[in-house]
Amino acid sequence: MNKKIVFLTVVNITGLIVIIVLFYLFINKVSGPKETPQATLSQPEIVSKKIDEMNTPKKELKSETKATSNNMKSSEPTIKTTDYKSKYGNLPNSLKGTEIDGNLVVDDSGKLIINKDIRYCFEYFLSASGEEPIETIRGRIEEYIQNKLPKEAAKEASDILDSYFKYKSRLGEVEKQSSLADIKDNQERLEKILEQRISVRKETMQPKVAEAFFAEEEAYDKFTLKCMALKEDKTLSDAEKEAKIIQFEEELPESYKMNRKSERERIELEKEVERLKKQGASIEEIKALRTKTLGPEVAERLSELDKERENKN
Repeated sequence: MNKKIVFLTVVNITGLIVIIVLFYLFINKVSGPKETPQATLSQPEIVSKKIDEMNTPKKELKSETKATSNNMKSSEPTIKTTDYKSKYGNLPNSLKGTEIDGNLVVDDSGKLIINKDIRYCFEYFLSASGEEPIETIRGRIEEYIQNKLPKEAAKEASDILDSYFKYKSRLGEVEKQSSLADIKDNQERLEKILEQRISVRKETMQPKVAEAFFAEEEAYDKFTLKCMALKEDKTLSDAEKEAKIIQFEEELPESYKMNRKSERERIELEKEVERLKKQGASIEEIKALRTKTLGPEVAERLSELDKERENKN
């Protein structure tokens, strides 16, 4: 299901597309080609698509914020939409058959635990912004909060929701009024966009909330900017640039680091597969190699695809 963001204003889309292309070409140059797009990398704000990801939380990038310790507990299990009852009626079509994202968590004293899941919950409902009025969406979120949390935690969650809406609205105003189109350098333009976002967060949200919602993404922003600067460094070889990228990755939050590592391993695997194919390796030999990295089920599916390609040729 594609998630949409309420109040999101696209800033100089043409320029941002250029950024994506440049960054994509650079990563492919130093890391090898990608055969298929990956689902993650992510992020419930990087470049164009990445900027969107920063405003649209991805489930794959969640930290483990569910109730797993003695002093943290969910008020109730995650609600499935099949169980959803609301005075606002059934959920929009795009949300049918899904689970309500974001497990709102309280501690033993009933106080709200501030984490990214709160934002995931908000964005779950906001993803239907094109299907029903924003007033209805906000009402649904408020209703969900009140039904799921004890009184004190529900009050705090409602206050956070209010600040999040102010953030979204104010961000749209700032981006609309900005003159970023006059900045010709793509990296400088991206830096300004990110500065704007951070500034609006400080203006509209409590520090602990902004930290919980956006800290990991901001770390990935810095990684992205470092990579863009690295691309322009003419003194380094491709191998040296790749080594630098790996070094930068070590500074990423664990969830992003794991996804980057998985992607790098997949790329290296496919390079080795291509090498074996050129040497005349059998499908079974290639399957054995893939099984070591990807597991038997994925390896089997890829083998079937290889057989289909061979038959077509």
